Amino acid sequence: MPITVPSILDAQRSGVEDGRIRPGTSKPSTNPNAKPGTRVPVRLQKWRLTSSNQKAIEAVATRFGGTPQPWAESRRGTQWEVITETNRLPIFIPPAVALDQWMELWSGGKCLRRCEGGPGAVNTRNRRPCECPSDDAERIALAKQNPPAACKTMSRFRVRLLDVPGIGFWRVECGGFHGAVEMKATVDTLAALAGQGRHVAAFLRLDWRTEPGKQYVVPTIEVPETERQILAQTATLNEIAAGHSSLGMPTARPQITAGPATAPIPAPAAPPPADSADPEQVTAQVRQIAAELRAVALTDRDAGTRIRAIGNEAHRRGLLDEYIPDTDPATTVRDTVLDLIAAVAAGHKDGSE
Repeated sequence: MPITVPSILDAQRSGVEDGRIRPGTSKPSTNPNAKPGTRVPVRLQKWRLTSSNQKAIEAVATRFGGTPQPWAESRRGTQWEVITETNRLPIFIPPAVALDQWMELWSGGKCLRRCEGGPGAVNTRNRRPCECPSDDAERIALAKQNPPAACKTMSRFRVRLLDVPGIGFWRVECGGFHGAVEMKATVDTLAALAGQGRHVAAFLRLDWRTEPGKQYVVPTIEVPETERQILAQTATLNEIAAGHSSLGMPTARPQITAGPATAPIPAPAAPPPADSADPEQVTAQVRQIAAELRAVALTDRDAGTRIRAIGNEAHRRGLLDEYIPDTDPATTVRDTVLDLIAAVAAGHKDGSE
């Protein structure tokens, strides 16, 4: 039977986060009046990825360039980072809850206010009315102060990187008006198509823009297909992972225009489709994977790591979307892995296990 506990259902809908895709980094402040240890944001020309999974960051560096290293300034425990050599990442948008938008005020690395904006908005951090002015122009002016004194728009959405180990999501954050306005329609459309079985190849690009007196960067999503092509095809995840040119995906690492050219790195081959093997052999392998998943004690400290390892092995064999025999309702290996990881995350969060 499916789990119906609200906290676990929320975790399942949100998905497991493998890492974050960031358009910038930080550096020590040069302001003599700043407190010791103060850091200021720095915009980047290329994507920066961070994760607690060292192997994932190393795989990102192999695929997209850059030097993997520990992220010394992380406030989330041991983390790794890499500043890649590309401003364009091949992605696909998963179905379900993909986009999350709020009005937020941050200071000192902490979220002080989070609301939906507008008259009567409630700060979800303390359940009290948000202190931001109702006049939008006044709020924008306060949000631009240093430090900011009012909420500004923040958009977060989740993508999948098929060339990187793991079966979870990578989170992208985008602050500012342009990201909030431009991203929603694209993300919602691609998520809806994915829910219909149409997994559309796309690119996540850093778009630098210049206006009188300022320069800023906006994460954008490029879709190389026309709407007619999207509606005419149903791309499998294996096709996207293989980087078929018909889907607009690269078959080799993009060349960097600055500096000497580097040799292209072929995209990893997709796992062989399970239906190419003997059906009885496939069933036996799925039963073995299901048994290994059932044998994991969710209370163990390394339960999440072990479940992910089993899931990665299932992906390597092309078995993630195979149905586990004798399950009612019918459940795939992928669904089982995600359910178990969500249960582990909920147990650790609640301290109940």
